[in-house]
Amino acid sequence: MQVMDYLFGSMLATLAVTVLLCRRNLTHHKAISWVTLATSTIIGNLIAFIVILFCQKGWHVFSAQAWSRSIGEWLLLGMLFGFIAAFSALPALAVTVYYHRLAERTESPAV
Repeated sequence: MQVMDYLFGSMLATLAVTVLLCRRNLTHHKAISWVTLATSTIIGNLIAFIVILFCQKGWHVFSAQAWSRSIGEWLLLGMLFGFIAAFSALPALAVTVYYHRLAERTESPAV
């Protein structure tokens, strides 16, 4: 898997999911918190992982043979997933803080 493709794809997917979750929470008058950030990071990375893997390997991704790997390969893949999730959480953090402040401004009455 191309690491740079996955890095940029996961950042874009995480930003899109973060904006959607924050806007949903804002319109339903729910709290925008760290849970929103963590959820959007996990969902965005999973979407990017599946889409990029599917684009590279096609329908072979959904076969049992594609997922039969050794423990060392799965561990390396998990570490890569976590490392890139940390990087994709940084722009999502900025979006979450923006929507959190926007929610605070709309709740407090103008003086």
